[in-house]
Amino acid sequence: MRKGKVFYKVYFTCIVLFFIGMACILVWLYGWLRDYEASQPTAKCNQVVAELFTNPDWGEIYDLSGMEDSVFEGKDAYVSYMKDKVKDAELICSETSAGLSGDKKYYMKLGEEKLLSFTLVSSENPERGITEWNLGEISLVVNREQNVRILKEQDHTVFINGIKLDESYTVMRTQTLAENYLPEGIHGPRFELQSVHGLLVPPEISIKDEAGNQLEVIYDSETDIYREQQNSASIDDNERKAALAIAEGYCEYMIGATNNLSSLFDSDTEIYKTIRQNESWMQQKYTGYRFENETVSDYCRYTDDLFSARISLSLNVTRNNGTIKQYSPDSNFFFRKQADGSYLAIEMTNLDIQQPVSEVRLVYRDDEKILQDEFVRSDSQKLTAPPVSVPEGKSFSGWAKEEIDEAGRTTRVLLFIPDEAGEIVLPGEYELEPVTLYPVFEDSTKEQGE
Repeated sequence: MRKGKVFYKVYFTCIVLFFIGMACILVWLYGWLRDYEASQPTAKCNQVVAELFTNPDWGEIYDLSGMEDSVFEGKDAYVSYMKDKVKDAELICSETSAGLSGDKKYYMKLGEEKLLSFTLVSSENPERGITEWNLGEISLVVNREQNVRILKEQDHTVFINGIKLDESYTVMRTQTLAENYLPEGIHGPRFELQSVHGLLVPPEISIKDEAGNQLEVIYDSETDIYREQQNSASIDDNERKAALAIAEGYCEYMIGATNNLSSLFDSDTEIYKTIRQNESWMQQKYTGYRFENETVSDYCRYTDDLFSARISLSLNVTRNNGTIKQYSPDSNFFFRKQADGSYLAIEMTNLDIQQPVSEVRLVYRDDEKILQDEFVRSDSQKLTAPPVSVPEGKSFSGWAKEEIDEAGRTTRVLLFIPDEAGEIVLPGEYELEPVTLYPVFEDSTKEQGE
């Protein structure tokens, strides 16, 4: 009887211990399975998407990606760019190949557009005996498609998002034909076109003058150019009266009504000597004359004492027989103020002195190496390209510019074909534009086969 009691006591104790052991094993197994399930890439991917991309903090994502700021933009620009693009839309996660790395790679998409990618990296957990997956790299996919062009006076300074633009951003320089007639050391209006490419969002643009004063910037939608507001000077009454008096006096001199040219033109100038050598307009006598339709236009001030203006008028001379001979001079005069406050003309031309003369920047480069960087007249008829090293088995076809299609693909379009000496002859009326040129090579064996 005693032995039976001991047996049952041991028996039931073993049963209790068995169930306790099984319960411990089940608890451990449940925890292991839970950890195993949580460690799988699909579950980890869902966790990353929920934590980072359900209600995305684009600033945090930018920081996690480790993307470096560009010259003009940083995290704030990226945040603005993504908020404007995504708004409240739901992002889609799709897996893609990670190559031979063994990692898992996923794209976050807005519709079919890829916004970024992230990877999951595996590591062994010896304590749990499972492979864990953790967030690896985040790579942002950004389309820096914003380009801006700014036109400013030569001595003024442009700032993009507070960053000063230097000469390297200048792609065009423009002056006027007036430069050919002005005294040494004095120049007319000079402008520079500067260009910045590869921005995420429209930038903040500011322009300052030589004294550091902020200028008003306006946008010209027709040319897609930002420019500083020009304060056009207007001719005052004294200047207008002096200009018309000199133009009329010149006409009177040319018909022999006066011989006092030195009261109109500076006698030390070449134009004074030239006029003195010119023949008179009238070779016969007349009874009178009158001026009509006088206009003063294209006013431009260069210094406090020097300005130019275009003067057109009609001079009607009545011959002795009663007939009228009409002259219609239309010329640009340069006037300089004298010590006594009067004006004398120092130059005169029938050409349009306000016609712009432009130089554009041409950059020849082979991959990242710049072969030649120069400014040339936009109306040049001939260019001299730099020599280029032709890879073995290739032939040089010419110089191309890069273009980006609607799908964002970059292609090169052949633009110039030089001769053996590197000379490029341009067709008549061809107008050069700022451009970066790349050499185009073709398979020489293919050419021989053709």
